[in-house]
Amino acid sequence: MNHQIKKTVLLYGFTDFAGRTMAGSIAAQLSGMGIETRVIEDDRAGLPIGMNLMDETGETYPKTGKGSEKPFPGRMIVMAGIPREELDDVFPVFHSFGLDGKVPKAMVTPHNIGWPGTQLYEELERERESFRKKNG
Repeated sequence: MNHQIKKTVLLYGFTDFAGRTMAGSIAAQLSGMGIETRVIEDDRAGLPIGMNLMDETGETYPKTGKGSEKPFPGRMIVMAGIPREELDDVFPVFHSFGLDGKVPKAMVTPHNIGWPGTQLYEELERERESFRKKNG
């Protein structure tokens, strides 16, 4: 069975007051493009990204012991189901909130859909640090 992933943006680390305020504004802009926005609570950040995409009923998955009680270490934006040609409209929304180069962003792939959000964040930060070292 082949499931189409709904156009979704997952916002990790946006659980503080400023983050929630920003997330609400981002969601308002993206909803006009047919993109759902979800703030991922810290206790769900350790769950596989795919689980955070699956909840289309509004129901909450029970804690599995894989979540984290610690705050997410930063902010991260994960996009799923958004066609490449629509990304040129999505990135300016993030830029308008100062989230362009400061916040790691990733597309969900068959390779990373099973990763916990925390693992993806760590990988993106390693890549950013490696890039910084190479480019001064």
